[in-house]
Amino acid sequence: MHALLGIGRLMRQRAQGETLDTGSFWLLKALAASGPLRVTDLAVWANLDASTVSRHVAQLHTAGLIERTPDPVDGRAQRVKLSDAGAVRIDAALRSRRALIEKCLESW
Repeated sequence: MHALLGIGRLMRQRAQGETLDTGSFWLLKALAASGPLRVTDLAVWANLDASTVSRHVAQLHTAGLIERTPDPVDGRAQRVKLSDAGAVRIDAALRSRRALIEKCLESW
């Protein structure tokens, strides 16, 4: 149990040179898994307040990691989706976390 908790702590820390915070990581991961979502649906998925998710979305959009597209069901709303740069960034973050887990568990 101690080893698993240690892995959890390591996973929450940013790797050297990593600029993606934990909250943004989970939102990008959700978009990678689900495809385009309305910000309100993303907030529900993340179990966060919509205003919190909106701030993250604004930062991710400014960083070029997500794109905004019109919602095909409701033209007044928008959906957010991973940009190509966002897909590259989340793939790299997932590979890094996978390597960390493999390293921690190699002696098992």
